[in-house]
Amino acid sequence: MLKSLRLGRIAEDHVAGVLRALGLTVTKNESARRNELTGWDLASEIDEREFTIEVKFDIKASRTGNVAVEHYNTKSGHPSGISATT
Repeated sequence: MLKSLRLGRIAEDHVAGVLRALGLTVTKNESARRNELTGWDLASEIDEREFTIEVKFDIKASRTGNVAVEHYNTKSGHPSGISATT
């Protein structure tokens, strides 16, 4: 679990760097329970419109070249991922 968390933070830093390279200001969500409380990892804005980003890092994607986008949880029968987060 710790390795996954560390890799996730590295991915967040990478995405933040890309946004900063585009000239955007980026705020990292530093709350210890950020995903439980807010559902986002990074925040920025374009033309005074704020948007938030939840960063995911998929270790298997680096081997397969495939990307999965979560939108529905078949176990719970409810929308999840991009269909349910802010």
